[in-house]
Amino acid sequence: LKNVPEVPTDLADRLKDVKDRSNAKNDEMRSVEMKIQDLRAQVRPHQQAFEGLKDQLRRIDSVRDKKVEQLSKHRHFARLKEADDWVQSKKQAFHGRVFGPLIAEIEVSDPVHQKMIEQHLGPHVLGTFIVTDPRDERMVSEQMKKYNINVWMPRQINNFVPGVISSELRNAGVLCTMDNVFKADPIVKQSLNDTHRICRVHVGDNSLTSSSVNDIFQAGLSDNIYCAKGVYMHRRSRYDRSASTMSQSELRPSRLFVSESSTSRQDIVNKLAQAEKKYREVDDEIKALSQQSVGIRQELQQIMNERKLLNMKAQEPEAKRKKLLTKISHNKQLLKEDEKAASVEDIEKRYEEQSKKLTGNRVEAAMDLIDQVLLSHKICSEANVECLIGVERLVRTQRQTEIISAIELRFTAEREKRDDFKERLKTARDQLAAKKQEAMDIAPLTPEIQEQFARWPKTIEELDNEIKTKRE
Repeated sequence: LKNVPEVPTDLADRLKDVKDRSNAKNDEMRSVEMKIQDLRAQVRPHQQAFEGLKDQLRRIDSVRDKKVEQLSKHRHFARLKEADDWVQSKKQAFHGRVFGPLIAEIEVSDPVHQKMIEQHLGPHVLGTFIVTDPRDERMVSEQMKKYNINVWMPRQINNFVPGVISSELRNAGVLCTMDNVFKADPIVKQSLNDTHRICRVHVGDNSLTSSSVNDIFQAGLSDNIYCAKGVYMHRRSRYDRSASTMSQSELRPSRLFVSESSTSRQDIVNKLAQAEKKYREVDDEIKALSQQSVGIRQELQQIMNERKLLNMKAQEPEAKRKKLLTKISHNKQLLKEDEKAASVEDIEKRYEEQSKKLTGNRVEAAMDLIDQVLLSHKICSEANVECLIGVERLVRTQRQTEIISAIELRFTAEREKRDDFKERLKTARDQLAAKKQEAMDIAPLTPEIQEQFARWPKTIEELDNEIKTKRE
């Protein structure tokens, strides 16, 4: 007991220091957790906006697929979907941007404007692809030849300038040029203007009439006007520039365009990028704070381990003292028991008595064990005999079952043969009766014929004998 170590004098100060550091880390942890909760509340609207824009973009892309599918029903564009899939799969390998099919690049929500664009451009233009880099032109053109689809390569890619209308046209009822009724990339609009002059094709309102359109044509303000009432075209004679004609036709129903959103896909993509940026920024802050929280937790765990170690050091002397006191008490009890022993002779006498008692018990236990072994051997033998008898009965039963099954199968087969024979016999009788009736209808049976039949052989054996006789 004198050698038991004492509790360190500075242990209380060390425990107080550990407790203060633990409280400080807990306060820091709570502060970080509150910041994380605030940021999660802030990120929720950005996340909702981000997911909403993703859904909106998904719906727009779904409209794109529907337009490609509609154009694929055209007899010249049966493999348009296959061509579009090839372009989408090769986007990362192209040096420049590849647009197409143009029907998927044009976004127009007004049904009347859809009719105008489809009638002015036609399915062959709407199924065309545009290549912006000369290095991609050969590869795309060779691939599109397999699908019988056109590929355009603009020789000059300038900043596209939208079409404008004069005050005279506006006063006459013209709203805008055709390039302003749909949304598309400037390169797409530039290519369509180069090929189909969409900046010089005008779109009017319902106030236009044939006479007002003719006045516009005669004034040289336009040569092609689309409106809800129809399409007006002004054609000049090749031989006399002063001579001209005006034609009018109705707008054909749109077969290729489907219902679209009025929002541009590029606008959605830009908004989606901004929303994603805001969402990622706040999410990165949350991740940084989460990592900081993990670090604080680790430091707090180290402090708790240090506190636990100090507590163990404080409790160690008292535990050793209690252990030694328990050991001393146990040794004292042993000494008291030794003092109670009478002498060595008493101990030897007591030992012999216990040995005899143990020997007798062992003999009785051995005899009981032998009896139990013999009994278990007898029971096992009887069980084996019963098991063998049961197996033999089971084998006989299985054999009898197999024989009965074979007999049943044979009986079933014979019965099927009998039924089949009866059916064939009935069929033969019916056929013979029909043949007989047919023969009676063709040639009635007269007494002379009956007499002739009576002379013929009645059985197969008689027929064979007669044939053999005639041969001899």
